[in-house]
Amino acid sequence: MSGTVDYPKPPKLLEWIFFSHGNDQGWYLDYFAGSGTSSEAIIKLNNLDNGKRKFILIDMGDHFWTALKPRTQKIIYSKEWKSGKPLSRNGSSCCFKYLRLESYEDTLNNLDLKRSSTQQSLLGSTHFGEEYLLNYMLEVESRNSLLNLDQFKRPFGYKLKVTENNELREQEVDLVETFNYLIGLVVKSIEILKDCVVVQGHNLAGEKILVIWRDVDKTDNVSLNDFFRKLDINTRDSEFKRIYVNGDNNLENIRTDEEQWKVVLIEEEFHGRMFEE
Repeated sequence: MSGTVDYPKPPKLLEWIFFSHGNDQGWYLDYFAGSGTSSEAIIKLNNLDNGKRKFILIDMGDHFWTALKPRTQKIIYSKEWKSGKPLSRNGSSCCFKYLRLESYEDTLNNLDLKRSSTQQSLLGSTHFGEEYLLNYMLEVESRNSLLNLDQFKRPFGYKLKVTENNELREQEVDLVETFNYLIGLVVKSIEILKDCVVVQGHNLAGEKILVIWRDVDKTDNVSLNDFFRKLDINTRDSEFKRIYVNGDNNLENIRTDEEQWKVVLIEEEFHGRMFEE
């Protein structure tokens, strides 16, 4: 049997499906979250049996802002609504975090093509195909604009140009959070200590990881060394498998294997994870 369904999936059906799974602490992924029926069903089901189910919802475009996010917020605030107004304040103790991924259009908006006079004369005097020129522009001329590594010296306040509601504007990007995802870090703690953001956790192999973010103008290399001494962190001991620090530094370094140093520059790791195969 085939056909189309022109109405949202009912929350009661999803509640029954999730309940039938028999696990009140699992993760539930809805890759086409639509209007947010899955989040409503899970929140209501947790209220019913005191479960600790968690959900990951994914959708795209303005639909996230106009439907998915508002509905999830509303069901947390109150169980019952009518004509856009809550009938009670009998809500849930619940919070959620939302992430906005850079779109293809955002990437194009942040390209800053730079061509020297020599490059211009060579390309202008040679008949290259359109596909070659496009690849050349993306590979060579935009190499430093897709990720501005110079700004990593002052990483708090990094901005990208994004389009929302057909309007181009600058949006601050959380480099700390982005880097955690890039290296697959399971975060144990995040602290702000003396103008530095200190992240501790472990990778998917269970190895302990330390990440230090600093404003290089405020915390120079001398201050960074003092900072490590005050925290009683020795780069030569075995407490952390890997230590990531932004900005060139003179921390004592050792090789953990033939190819990997223990102290790693965040800029190099960031760029490698995003662009190198």
